[in-house]
Amino acid sequence: MKLAAAALLLLAACTTQDNLGNHVFGETRWSIALGSPGEDRATAIAVDPIGNVIVAGTCHGELDFGSGPQSCEGAFITQRASQTGGEMWTVRLADAEVGSLSYINDTIVAVGSEALELGSDQFIAIFDTTGHLSSLTRLGLVGTVVSPVGAVAGDGCIFATGGFEGSVPSTDVVTSTQGDLDGYVSAHYHDATPSWSVGMHGEGAQLGTSIAVTPDNHIAVLVDASAMFTIGGKMVASRTWPASLLLRLAPSGDLTWARALPDHPRHLAVSPQGDMIVAGCPTTRAYTAQGVQRWAVPCNSDDAQADALAVADDGTIIVGGHHADAAVADGELFLDAYDADGNSVGGARTAAYADPTDSQIAATAIEPSGEIVFTATASHDFDFGNGMLANAGYHDVVVVKLDSFVGRDGPILLANEVP
Repeated sequence: MKLAAAALLLLAACTTQDNLGNHVFGETRWSIALGSPGEDRATAIAVDPIGNVIVAGTCHGELDFGSGPQSCEGAFITQRASQTGGEMWTVRLADAEVGSLSYINDTIVAVGSEALELGSDQFIAIFDTTGHLSSLTRLGLVGTVVSPVGAVAGDGCIFATGGFEGSVPSTDVVTSTQGDLDGYVSAHYHDATPSWSVGMHGEGAQLGTSIAVTPDNHIAVLVDASAMFTIGGKMVASRTWPASLLLRLAPSGDLTWARALPDHPRHLAVSPQGDMIVAGCPTTRAYTAQGVQRWAVPCNSDDAQADALAVADDGTIIVGGHHADAAVADGELFLDAYDADGNSVGGARTAAYADPTDSQIAATAIEPSGEIVFTATASHDFDFGNGMLANAGYHDVVVVKLDSFVGRDGPILLANEVP
């Protein structure tokens, strides 16, 4: 049956074992699809202290967020009710893309890029709990900004990373590029006004891909680079290029150390004890505050691709992703859970569909209660339990909330039945 673009399903529980033999059971609290006849993609997710879910995505057409179809060209941020997934509020951002969302001190912080007359720039938008825009701050780049993402410290300070080509008309932020894509890290006060920033410069291209704040207020950054580069006057080297690197910056922005990483991880999170977790199949790894690898675990199959990463308050790690060959028995989308020492403690899979294409999880988050939410870009109809969400266009945004009880006897996740 064809469902409306903003269909809402309350799904029943199913009980089974995952493909690792772990006893997993749980309920899909709810799932929704947000889609237009055009191309819509999920980009970010966050949760508030009572379990309401804030989701961001891109939109190209008319979407029904719950109160009727609305024209949406650019990006959207929508808050969904904890118990039902129903719309609480939605804002639309023309000609923009949101790279990350954070909830801190009764504010929602969105970091992304915005198309402007002279190119594109990084923005930081701060909303209150009703979706009212409190402030919008641009970094001041003149040219093209690439994939900015952010993280927020406990005191409300905001940090961002990405890449840009062009120049900036201020000494308060990173200086002009040297011809190729240059990475940067910027720091901002809680109202998003600039504090400091530092650029990455070298012969090749650099791009900050993920950022997180440690419990001692250091900044961890993942960087993709094609050649040797400097940051804050310090040289960063690797035995081989191109390389992915983990950088740790002091609260002042000074580089304390850099480490070249195996594989090419794209996702970074920090555990409550200060470990830096990097995910990018074929391996998820944990590094200490000194940059020493503490453990490494392989992904669930050779064709797995890690798309998202989150860490719970008790240290449980959730890696979300998809299988490049989705016809395998492991299913198309997956969530894998590990304890703080890298031991597998559960997993969830969607079914192995007959005609999969390029669906993938965009982001995941864990509520203080332990329930897990994720948002994904879906390219076909999906069943996240025992009901079908219909795809309205080439790509749709889906949001799923699972009852998971992280922190009891390990996470209890959804294990889907084949439709």
